[in-house]
Amino acid sequence: HFDYTFPALLVIVLLFSGLLVSSTTIIEEKSSKAFFRNFITPTSNALFIVGNYLSNLLIVLSQIFIIFLALYIFSEAAVSPDILTNLSIIILLTASVFILLGMLIGYLFKSGETSNLAVMSLACILLFFSNTILPLETLPIAIRSIVAYNPFILAADALKEILLFKAPLAAISFQFYTLLIYIGVFIVLIYVVRLFSKRRYVE
Repeated sequence: HFDYTFPALLVIVLLFSGLLVSSTTIIEEKSSKAFFRNFITPTSNALFIVGNYLSNLLIVLSQIFIIFLALYIFSEAAVSPDILTNLSIIILLTASVFILLGMLIGYLFKSGETSNLAVMSLACILLFFSNTILPLETLPIAIRSIVAYNPFILAADALKEILLFKAPLAAISFQFYTLLIYIGVFIVLIYVVRLFSKRRYVE
């Protein structure tokens, strides 16, 4: 049953690595001696955000590449070229959501301890309210309608549709556009929080 569990395992890796790596990077940046020099430079906030995002994305995607490489070496399971593009898009969107969420947590908290505690708590909540641990059918209808927008569930469902049924993006449009909305919202929140913390730091 590895084909059915692999999408959830892949999202778990994206969840924890994306949240932990990005939040730790932001906390280390805030605690470094160069933090004040970055604030007084004429460089825009957007450039720092994009730089942090791309560096974290490179780390997370490297981990995913190693996972697929090990899967190919030990089981000789290869990804079909027909689904490679769609699979890459969903992985990229999922990694972006969790990385941006981790960056937001890093900007919201001051110390590494509180940031790591918030990251682990949020990751456990997202993992708990998913089909991986708790079947959604056991939840009340009201809670189930809210949990349906859990990015973990959206990503896992999209990956299952692509890996098992070779579904096109049109068949997973709900997951695709919802993940895009998450990315847009997190980018705006990160920019606002960084701008607010910059003004408070300067004052």
